[in-house]
Amino acid sequence: GLADDLHRPTSWLVLILVLLTWNGLRDMESPQRKLAHIAVGITLAQMTLGLILENAGLPPVAQTLHLTGAAALVCVAFCLGWPTGKAEKLSA
Repeated sequence: GLADDLHRPTSWLVLILVLLTWNGLRDMESPQRKLAHIAVGITLAQMTLGLILENAGLPPVAQTLHLTGAAALVCVAFCLGWPTGKAEKLSA
């Protein structure tokens, strides 16, 4: 249906955004860089699970892993975006 037709291309958008974030942090030695690596891995796993769900008849284990991965990706994105106070130091 329409939800599936919108869901699939959105995964590519998420992958592009995650890769841009990872690329922007690649020269930094920071926890954010490690989180960006984790986000890339989770996103690729999510896309793989999505393909499994689409082609293998929605196996329950893959459904659970896909939802868990989505929650993990939200958590990682939240941690990446959490203010560190660096912006306040730069403006002072």
